[in-house]
Amino acid sequence: MNTPFERPRAGGGRLFVAVQPDDAMRDAYVAFLAGVFEDLPGTRVRAVPPINWHWTLRFLGHLDDEQAGNAVRALDRAVDGLGPPFELDNAELGAFPNGARARAVWLAPRRGEGRDALLALHRRVSVPFANLEAQGLLPRTDPGSPPRPFRPHLTLARLRPPIDLRARLHSWQPNASLPNARIRELVLVRSHLGHSTPRYETLASWPLRRTDDENRTSG
Repeated sequence: MNTPFERPRAGGGRLFVAVQPDDAMRDAYVAFLAGVFEDLPGTRVRAVPPINWHWTLRFLGHLDDEQAGNAVRALDRAVDGLGPPFELDNAELGAFPNGARARAVWLAPRRGEGRDALLALHRRVSVPFANLEAQGLLPRTDPGSPPRPFRPHLTLARLRPPIDLRARLHSWQPNASLPNARIRELVLVRSHLGHSTPRYETLASWPLRRTDDENRTSG
């Protein structure tokens, strides 16, 4: 069952669908990443608070109350096909747009079962939202532009101005001693901007679970 949905305040909200890491993964990576952002001359590092870490599956944009309700009902209908919980092996540390001019540092999952599960979850939740957009029940987030390929990543920090971070990224790649991220639920989040650090508010959540067919197969 999803948690009770709190409708956005008057004027709507900036919403997105995501999955989030567990506390054990957050704690381990906070310690691991401490050296990555130390002593960067001439660059201001704005680290993303670990409580805000997430992998965005679908950005919905600014929705009014009715549109937000449409989004929740779409996820309610899709929940039985979301699949079972899974783990992400976050084995790649990189930067946008590239390591030579790093403006944002991210963590991405290794290719494998966990990444495949995340991609499948993205596809699963994208279908109902694409249908709602086609019906005019949700705004198109990027009208007139071709869909961009989904590149799962977790943003760790933003750098101003950009800096050449190639050597440090090479030296600080994650290793097998760090825990995987346990993905247990899908969340609908509202972001509150206008502060030095955005505040994220979880509006509803849907647990990942096996379908009846999967349960019969695993039994």
